[in-house]
Amino acid sequence: MSKHNLLILVSGGADSRVLVEWAVNLLNEEPYNPILLHFTWDYPSVIQEETSFRNTHPELLHISLELPMHFKQMPEDGAPGPRVVAARNQIMLSHAINFAAAHDIPTIWYGATAADQADYHDCRPEFIQDMNELSAPWGIKIEAPAITLMKRAVWEQLRYFEVEAHEVWSCYTPKSRRELYVQCGTCDSCVSNNV
Repeated sequence: MSKHNLLILVSGGADSRVLVEWAVNLLNEEPYNPILLHFTWDYPSVIQEETSFRNTHPELLHISLELPMHFKQMPEDGAPGPRVVAARNQIMLSHAINFAAAHDIPTIWYGATAADQADYHDCRPEFIQDMNELSAPWGIKIEAPAITLMKRAVWEQLRYFEVEAHEVWSCYTPKSRRELYVQCGTCDSCVSNNV
């Protein structure tokens, strides 16, 4: 059975990490050749996410691209609430479609979950359907395999695959401590991942 390339958008956080674990651990059942794509942009935790991304299954092909992204000022360090960047997933998926089409990659996975749907419009099933209509002319299918999972289920999957909490990064407003950054522990991303 021949393998087909699978492009996985990887932020370095828990949601996308579970997708990588599924792809790697399902190789015996599905003939995937996972390729990890990470986008960097001007946000406070860029270094931490990039490090987490690079340490995710180093044996796989990792591609990191810089994107221009515009957003309102993030809330202060440690402030509760979502960190909504308008159309962030739409922008990243549009670039991923372009990349996939140029490299004959038929499938893109990204880490939308059920827990994200209230705050993030581009994590909802109707958004995925709309993006698939746009990507169809290029023969590309966008999937969100974790779309039905809440954060607790994501972490259960990561524990099953023996991924430790320190191996992922999901905080958007890290605190600076002695030239290092630590997760704030109070933003929505930190709270929802502290299960």
